[in-house]
Amino acid sequence: IRLGNSNCRFIYLLGRDAAGHMFFFVDSEPAHSKDHSPPGQIYGGASDELRGSFAKKKAFVEGPLPDEWGEWISVLVPLIDPETGSVLAVLGMDIGASKWKWTVAMQAALPSALTALAVLFALLAILLQDSRRKHRDRQLELQENQKQLSDLIAFLPDATLAIDRNRRVILWNQAMEKMTGIPAAEMIGQGDHAYSIPFYGERRSQLMDLVFEAQPTLFSRYPNLVREGDTLVGEAFCNALYGHRGAWVSAKISPLRDRTGHIIGAIESIRDITALKQAEEARRHSEQKFRRLVENSHDIIYTLSPEGVFTFVSPAWTVLLGHPVDQVVGKSFQDFVHPQDLAGCMEVLRKMAGTEQRQVGVEYRIRHVDGSWRWHASSGVATKDESGQLVDFQGIAQDITERKQIETYRNLSSTVLQVLSGPESVADSIAVVLSTIKTLTGFDAVGIRMQTGEDFPYAAQAGFAADFLLTENSLLERGPDGGACRDGNGKIRLECTCGLVLSGKTDPAHPLCTKGGSFWTNDAAALLDLPADQDPRHRPRNRC
Repeated sequence: IRLGNSNCRFIYLLGRDAAGHMFFFVDSEPAHSKDHSPPGQIYGGASDELRGSFAKKKAFVEGPLPDEWGEWISVLVPLIDPETGSVLAVLGMDIGASKWKWTVAMQAALPSALTALAVLFALLAILLQDSRRKHRDRQLELQENQKQLSDLIAFLPDATLAIDRNRRVILWNQAMEKMTGIPAAEMIGQGDHAYSIPFYGERRSQLMDLVFEAQPTLFSRYPNLVREGDTLVGEAFCNALYGHRGAWVSAKISPLRDRTGHIIGAIESIRDITALKQAEEARRHSEQKFRRLVENSHDIIYTLSPEGVFTFVSPAWTVLLGHPVDQVVGKSFQDFVHPQDLAGCMEVLRKMAGTEQRQVGVEYRIRHVDGSWRWHASSGVATKDESGQLVDFQGIAQDITERKQIETYRNLSSTVLQVLSGPESVADSIAVVLSTIKTLTGFDAVGIRMQTGEDFPYAAQAGFAADFLLTENSLLERGPDGGACRDGNGKIRLECTCGLVLSGKTDPAHPLCTKGGSFWTNDAAALLDLPADQDPRHRPRNRC
């Protein structure tokens, strides 16, 4: 158009935002030109007639009118969406008023320009429709990613809630629903400390509020509060939980931040530790009442010779670890302690012998009769005769497996929540979560399958061998021609254990299945001997 009319100075495409401001989509000036208007720049010189063109939907000529670039005669044509009839944008052409030739312009330039504009309108409408389609596709992809994140959070083992900066509830997962008895639908969007009512029976400030501002009175309610960076960890008794029976909970709170680091909310994971509190209280009471009654102690009382051989263990050993006492006495402690923990135990014994001071809280793993490992914490002291010769070591050991598991799950939940609240992609977040689960649980391999088409390949994994993934990535049963096999209803057939779970065909009555639809075993080798009529799996591969 500019080549056809040298008097045409500017050609541009204008839009209108929700506030009614006119702005440039694009103009004909190159980016390096001082007269270039970048996309999004507000056009402050728009006339009332130009603003009204979005409603009137008619082309018009106006001018001469002045603006910051000069005095112009302007031709303006609305672009109409053929599907909705709404104005998508306004195409404008400016011609210098001093060179305007009314007769030529009306009889030659404008008809030609308008013909070209009509063609351009159609092209622009197609481009705008394509742009809208791509935007819609991106929105759908974003919604799918958000759904995957929400599903992952929903199935976290700890009760989890989150609030925004206005203290409105934005997350209330399934574990939280189970703990409080209140469905998420009733809590999402609630403000004014509504999230405190299920715990305390009233609207009040609680630990989450410390993320936004310091409240000295709150600190006094949580005497065991610990700060780990910008994360808060505390315990509290919540009198309104479980129908006002009350419960002890451990809570971990972290801020939610945007990409600039500003706090935009808070997220809290909560674990019921009532059983642990009750166990601790029972242990304290037992130690006070029966501290001299070794035979009735819940903890293991033991003595070791200077060479580290058991000379006595209390019956609690059998209760906690399963070995009969006569199979323990006379053996070295090294026969029972985990190889990775031996060096630490030997160092503690050296300190006892050298300092004659009580050594407290050494933690180590010790073998149960079933072959598993239990965590123990031991305290002890060396006994010497009058000449200063070492006689033996006397100690008491407590089973801290549950506490260790709680610490592991708490660390796992915290790590997962921090990852999911960070800026990483879904794929990267899942990879970090799986790696964390593998590390904290001690599993050899961890993987997650996600649906792709009709198959369920590994979306992320940690610890699986490359040849295993090569053969086991797909769950589809395939025929001789390589095509996917289907049942009589036209549904695809998924093989082996993962296929059983993903197909929703687990039998709660089967000893290897759970009511929730899971499949588990501590001895996968036993599956090799499982008769076909007792194996619930379709085409078991037995490669795990």
